[in-house]
Amino acid sequence: MNNMLLRAISGTVYIALIVACCLLGQWWFFGLMLLFSLLAMSEMNKLLAKGEKYPFAARLCDLLSVGLAFTGVYGMIFSIPAMAFCLFLLPLYIPARMWVAVASHESSSARNAAAAAFAIVYTCFPLLLFFAAYGIGETAPAIVLSTFIIIWTNDTGAYLSGRTFGRHKLCERLSPKKTLEGFYGGLLLSVVAACICCAVIHPAGSDYTLYIIWAVYGAAVSILSTVGDLFESLIKRRVGVKDSGNLIPGHGGILDRIDSLLAVAPATFVFIALICLHL
Repeated sequence: MNNMLLRAISGTVYIALIVACCLLGQWWFFGLMLLFSLLAMSEMNKLLAKGEKYPFAARLCDLLSVGLAFTGVYGMIFSIPAMAFCLFLLPLYIPARMWVAVASHESSSARNAAAAAFAIVYTCFPLLLFFAAYGIGETAPAIVLSTFIIIWTNDTGAYLSGRTFGRHKLCERLSPKKTLEGFYGGLLLSVVAACICCAVIHPAGSDYTLYIIWAVYGAAVSILSTVGDLFESLIKRRVGVKDSGNLIPGHGGILDRIDSLLAVAPATFVFIALICLHL
């Protein structure tokens, strides 16, 4: 199959999955964020391990910690005590991971444990915040979906602007194809997309202050998306790989798809909290 066609099909399925889970409700979005977190953490651990052995016990500890974190936060947000109790079990991850490292006969066990801790913070924490943001208020799910739309708009605007007008490199040592012209094009379209989302989500006649806040948020999403993309490029260049994996045909791994989201998610949590709770 033609590579462009394969890329288009897999990209469409990926977008459709995200839109569907955002619209179907909290359980679906919970499952999506948990799945993304588990896959992204596994890919990051594989990258940081640099081909060295990743013991099953260590992998199990890491996966369980992510599952406990998401389950506990879900229970806390939606007042389900049995699920919220998982948060009390989460601290046990630290001694368990220490024990696995000590018991392992691999010389790299300590380094892999440190890398796993970073992988969890880098992949799990932002997506956990993003899921928590989904349950903050009535309009939160729509804002979460809008965040994805703004990220995709930024990527499209950056690609088209860079391809048409690109002359000056943005950060050649990490991403030779990114240009300043592409960055500004993505920034402009992100602001426009954010204002359109504001008009759709909020009732007609809303204070223009709200549009200004959304425009600032759109600009922040564009900037953070670029930072997130460049940061993942930094990691991949450090370990000498082109893609984080091959899960999505034509697109690489899940990390290659959500690297922008990992940088945007914490800011989105703050934005949704401000919009839903104070405005």
